[in-house]
Amino acid sequence: MPRKTTGILALTLSLAWGVAPAGSYPLDGYPETGMIRLEAYRLAAQGTARPSFLTEGEMLPSMAVTLSLKDHPGFEIPEPDPGLSAQLQEIIGGDARYYGVTVLD
Repeated sequence: MPRKTTGILALTLSLAWGVAPAGSYPLDGYPETGMIRLEAYRLAAQGTARPSFLTEGEMLPSMAVTLSLKDHPGFEIPEPDPGLSAQLQEIIGGDARYYGVTVLD
């Protein structure tokens, strides 16, 4: 199988099976991220019992999260690759604008 096809297949599989673990953001992160679901979950969690769909990580306050890249002050996020972006949009389809994708090397 050509390397490009293998890479696209691996990305597709990771998108299909890797969605749930990426969903754990601290619930108090709404002001920084603008992710409305975080605020909704935070409000739901203020009840007497934690909803079963929330993970332990989501219950942590943002101050309890350590960002590893702080140890690498010279790190710069590379510019987007137009070719790769086009391939990802093709794979994801018309709803691509609603997804956030991280590519790890």
